[in-house]
Amino acid sequence: MDPKFDYQLIPYKFAHCLNKECKQAHECLRYQATLHIPAEMTSFIIVNPSHTSPNNGNCRFFKMDKLQPFARGIKHLFDNIPHKDAVIIKQQMLEHFGKTLFYRFWRKEYLVSPAQQEYIQKLFLERNITEPLAFDEYIKQYEW
Repeated sequence: MDPKFDYQLIPYKFAHCLNKECKQAHECLRYQATLHIPAEMTSFIIVNPSHTSPNNGNCRFFKMDKLQPFARGIKHLFDNIPHKDAVIIKQQMLEHFGKTLFYRFWRKEYLVSPAQQEYIQKLFLERNITEPLAFDEYIKQYEW
């Protein structure tokens, strides 16, 4: 976990894990968040312990305790590609993400997750555009 970790950044409904016996506990964001719960906090959400799998290390609630590269802003995403490709890719993004989310990306109101970045990269590759994506900026944070 990042040494500058701020517990206040955890979303309200984020489920914690109390299973310290799990083979993945030392690298699981859910368990590591549990270790940083402030003493004044009276309650929090947990994963039902009977649904965790400590023995095989293949828990469906596992979240990697690693800062991920999120992108902020897509205003320059189409700057250096042919217009006809930009129109097609934008339309595909609108169909996939919906108008609201697409324009929230555009206005930097919503971060583009690593998985969403991969999807966008796939759209560019389908049009034979191999240059790196031109997101406005990158931010490292946990994927809650």
